[in-house]
Amino acid sequence: MRKLSPFLLKVVAFSFALFLLWLVVGEYALSGLGRMVLVPLTLCGYRPTGVEVSGKTIHFTSAIAGRNRQCDVELAPTGFIIFLSLALAFSPMEWRRRLKAIGLGIVLLLGFHILYLSLRVLLFSSGGSPGYVTYFLRLFVPAAILFPVVLWALLFPVDLFRFASPPSVAFRIDECPVCGSRRDDVASHIREAHGTGKKGMKSRAARGYFEAFKNK
Repeated sequence: MRKLSPFLLKVVAFSFALFLLWLVVGEYALSGLGRMVLVPLTLCGYRPTGVEVSGKTIHFTSAIAGRNRQCDVELAPTGFIIFLSLALAFSPMEWRRRLKAIGLGIVLLLGFHILYLSLRVLLFSSGGSPGYVTYFLRLFVPAAILFPVVLWALLFPVDLFRFASPPSVAFRIDECPVCGSRRDDVASHIREAHGTGKKGMKSRAARGYFEAFKNK
């Protein structure tokens, strides 16, 4: 698990940084999310007249009497922070591919929350069974936590067993593990050319080489 620990530390660090960023821009982000939700609400006949953000709550107002709704959106920032922290902490990916994957993930997360908020406003405003509606919408609560993780796993495919263990390296007995040059006496070459420190005899490559051929 030695490879996994730095990854988890990066996830925690990015989560903290993104949380601080959310404290600054969160209200504007929720306002933008609310305005996106107005599109499906309009198409479904809700006749929205505006949207207001107060803390972690989005207020939707309608021209139809009795259909004003307020929605708590604590899960929205959580989902985005989880996904972005995992995506940014995952190292084995070229930055261009990473940005494309992050962009697609953000679009899918937006779609998820727009769907959830639209259903919440429309179902609670339709006069249907409160019990049925409540149980239906509760399914979105665990989904809002799991979806960012599943999304990361799909967009940033990881072999967890290989990722959690040190990578295997094939060594040649006559090849320097540090610079790759061919030598008759590799140990002497490493000591003379690369030194006895962390860039030479104590480097990870050198230790792996001597471990691989310790009985030869």
